[in-house]
Amino acid sequence: MEVLQERGIERHLSLLLLSVGGALRLWQYLGHSSLWLDEISLARNFAERSLIPLLAEPLAYHQVAPPGFLWLEKMAADSLGTGELALRLFPFVAGLAALPLFWAVSARVQDGPSRLMARALFAFGFPFIWHASEVKQYSTDITIGLAITLLALKLAEGPVRGSLAGWAVIGGTVAMWFSTPAVLMLAGVSGALLIETVLSRGELAALTRVLLGWGLGALAATLWAYHTLSLDTSQFMKGYWQGSFLPLPPHTLLEAVWPIERLGSLFGQSGLRYAWPALQLPLAVLGFWTLFRARRGSSLILLGPIVVTFLAAVVHRYPFSGRLVAFLLPAVVLGLAQGIERLSGLLRARFGTPLFALRGILLAPALGPVLLAPPVYRQEDAAPILAYLGRHRQLPDRIFLFHGAGAAVDYYGPRYGLSGDFLIGGCHRENPRRYLEELDRLRGAPRAWLILVHYPETERLEILAYLNRIGVPRDSLTVPANLPLAEPQGAWLYLFDLSDPARLASTTAAAMPLAYPPSGECRPPSR
Repeated sequence: MEVLQERGIERHLSLLLLSVGGALRLWQYLGHSSLWLDEISLARNFAERSLIPLLAEPLAYHQVAPPGFLWLEKMAADSLGTGELALRLFPFVAGLAALPLFWAVSARVQDGPSRLMARALFAFGFPFIWHASEVKQYSTDITIGLAITLLALKLAEGPVRGSLAGWAVIGGTVAMWFSTPAVLMLAGVSGALLIETVLSRGELAALTRVLLGWGLGALAATLWAYHTLSLDTSQFMKGYWQGSFLPLPPHTLLEAVWPIERLGSLFGQSGLRYAWPALQLPLAVLGFWTLFRARRGSSLILLGPIVVTFLAAVVHRYPFSGRLVAFLLPAVVLGLAQGIERLSGLLRARFGTPLFALRGILLAPALGPVLLAPPVYRQEDAAPILAYLGRHRQLPDRIFLFHGAGAAVDYYGPRYGLSGDFLIGGCHRENPRRYLEELDRLRGAPRAWLILVHYPETERLEILAYLNRIGVPRDSLTVPANLPLAEPQGAWLYLFDLSDPARLASTTAAAMPLAYPPSGECRPPSR
């Protein structure tokens, strides 16, 4: 397959998009937002373990990551420290590397406006910017997934001989030690290459040797992954991602339409965070069908990993949800861009509307959220509120940590002189009244600080309603979240005077009416 030719203006616009995409990722990286709960949980593994136990034993705090990623992060932590910029350096480099890789993939499967639109969607795509500055492996998954796609497109050009076959085996095998879903990527492109080779009556022998090498590498990487996954973490993951597996048997209408709901989630809040995600799925289906008719081999290579990952969720082996399928999103973007171009052409033929206007209208739900809410993206940005507390606390102030704040205080508290005798609450999402009962431990305190992080908004409002009833607010600091189309996941600090007898007598935890229903089940604490 030849690289499709780019004309001068398209080349210049592509270079501009490449630069803008890199600048957005750098902007996010230098924004210095706090680590959020999952990042802290993984970072504590780097800080608390030496290299061999880190790689050879199950991770603590319900974390899972491939050994190659852990090794690089451990090297960064040991040589550069455990600050945000040091730990996010490798994900940032991977996020930058994904840009030219996506450009190279799009150059082989698309041409003209659809290619330019796909590059714009990738450059401005929220998950690609966010994961490039997150102490998790998802940025690496995206980059390695693109590298595997590019390798498969090269193998599809055929014939597979000599050094190409050897490097393909080595590259694919190494990839699986740095990215867990690389196994799914390689399985998907392997099936696509086999189908295309058979349909085109190509040479199977050399390709089979490459696929056999990948299969042996996948077996070794999978055995290692199971060896380093504790039973406790495995059970936790299955519960946490329960909705990402095919319900067997389905009991509700939503469970019955699970396949469509899961595919549509790639465009919603757990995926690309586009507005009107119900519009994006049919557009992508149209795009992949158009691409299949024009370039069958390329479309099979893009679709293969999506199909394999979906089947893995059907048999309850891998969740089809959120950041765990971020490695599939570049292919989804390519299909969507192709669908936008195809529908624009059909609408122009029917109504005579200019193509640029139609493309702009169809792109708006995808590009709008990031353009309206640009970086720096923040989630559970706890460091500023803890720094404020370190400066303003007085002895003998009382400090209450609600359950989601424990990890952030453990990680950031020592920086700001916060350690010692905290009151620590539990998780009571199934019975929020118990939060109010915990607050009664502070009755009579003239100065009581409360720290809320990693908390559902409804529970925060219940807590504040009770505190404002029995006490007087004296100070507060809120660091809001900044994520496109997302519920608030900020960090909150409050100071209350809970010493007024009249206000304390006005109600009790048992008598206070609750405004919201329970918010769900609790995640095990990572303290």
